[in-house]
Amino acid sequence: MQFVAGNRISMKKLIPCLLGCVCLLAACSKKDQPAPEEKPAAGLVVSRLFSKTDTTDFMYDAEGMLKKFRHRSLLLPMGPDSTQVVLTGGRVTALNIWAMGELEVRSDRSFQYNTDGSLARISYYNMVSETELAITDYDSLVYKQGKLAEYYIVNGGQRNELYRLTWEKDNVARVDYAVFINGEEVPYHRTNITYNDKPALGRSFPGWFLFFTAPARDFANLGANEPVKAEMFSLPGEEAMERSTYEYTYNEKGHAEKIAKRVVTLPDGTEQETVPVQIEYTSPQ
Repeated sequence: MQFVAGNRISMKKLIPCLLGCVCLLAACSKKDQPAPEEKPAAGLVVSRLFSKTDTTDFMYDAEGMLKKFRHRSLLLPMGPDSTQVVLTGGRVTALNIWAMGELEVRSDRSFQYNTDGSLARISYYNMVSETELAITDYDSLVYKQGKLAEYYIVNGGQRNELYRLTWEKDNVARVDYAVFINGEEVPYHRTNITYNDKPALGRSFPGWFLFFTAPARDFANLGANEPVKAEMFSLPGEEAMERSTYEYTYNEKGHAEKIAKRVVTLPDGTEQETVPVQIEYTSPQ
């Protein structure tokens, strides 16, 4: 599922819906502590995600830690050549890109953490002139009882958007989205999410990696289980706006090998094209 987000972020425009559909592969630890330090997976890691329009390859170092990924898209052929994942103390601290033929890597975003290890801020870099790169926007995260509760989007020094999360055990069960107009918070829509009892996949990815790189903020991936349905309602009024359902195909070892996301716009019932995403795995060397 996708939640409306600001469109000012360079790489978020360039990593398209493939990662958005599979954000559910990423999950934090079942401990309350968000964005924990990650250790290399002892078993399989995701090596490739692909659909008929997009392919993302993930590259790991000799210890099995994610170091780089490369995305190719028929829909966005001018995206970054590849993205470097910078880990410090087991946490993602920066994403750097080689963009559109550039020979040297440049900053795309950086991540700042609280003293307890929880993610505090995501800072976004954009070109402010032909030669100058600077932080133009950031996301600010607020926690309650050890879980992410409020997610603010700040553009040009002003709060523009807000997501409020409601948890049921280790899953995000509801997301309330609001925008700020003349400094006043205005509710826009609410999304209710249900899950199956299977553990979320992709735990070799450090922290909230796929959440970071998706084109829209998909908070279902912060939970412990796989989402199966998301229903969006307008606010105020609670009128149905959209319904997303997920179908999973598993291999003989129980790993998800294909995910099909079906999205229906309500109330007219218009169905968007379903583009299944397939998953390949490898063993860390």
